[in-house]
Amino acid sequence: MRKINKIPCPKFVNHISRNKLNKFNIWNKLDLNIRQKTRDYILKEEQKGLSAYTEKRIEKSKKLHIDHFHKRNLYPQQTFDWDNLLVDEKEKPYGADAKDKKISKCDYKWVINPVVDDPHQYFEYSANGEIIPKIGLGKYEKKRAEKTIEIFNLNHSSLVDYRKTQYKHIHDYLDAGLPKQDILSELAEAPFLSLTEFLLP
Repeated sequence: MRKINKIPCPKFVNHISRNKLNKFNIWNKLDLNIRQKTRDYILKEEQKGLSAYTEKRIEKSKKLHIDHFHKRNLYPQQTFDWDNLLVDEKEKPYGADAKDKKISKCDYKWVINPVVDDPHQYFEYSANGEIIPKIGLGKYEKKRAEKTIEIFNLNHSSLVDYRKTQYKHIHDYLDAGLPKQDILSELAEAPFLSLTEFLLP
């Protein structure tokens, strides 16, 4: 998980204003074409082709959707709030789908929001591919990190395997004496940017 800087898509903003879609309107009233353009904009411009939660590269996936970080049924007033809109895969046992199945309203005070919080302050990575709370966190911050890992199922076996492989690739580059900038160039299109940045500070 990494920090996501939100920059509203003009087409989305104009459409919401022009059609008087407000916080109590249902999401399905949003024009399908606008929804798809909004999804593509968020994924490319804000998330750089990566899942908002797992950092898997998902730009070529056919099963993408706009996720409401704060679920619509719990926070209907945030249905069209730009800062509440992120993109992730559908039908996966981690990420947005895992969150939507588990989270309750009281969980939100613990879960790290990549739009508001800086996940780099909460997480680091082990050589076996697991994402773990950063060493030295206070009790409150550690609980937030642990709860976020649990809610989004960030240590699902497939994610752990992906990260373990990338961890090994980076160490192979380092062992071969490849300069940091060359490694970063090699991994420019790789997933899990936070893992790369953790190993190459």
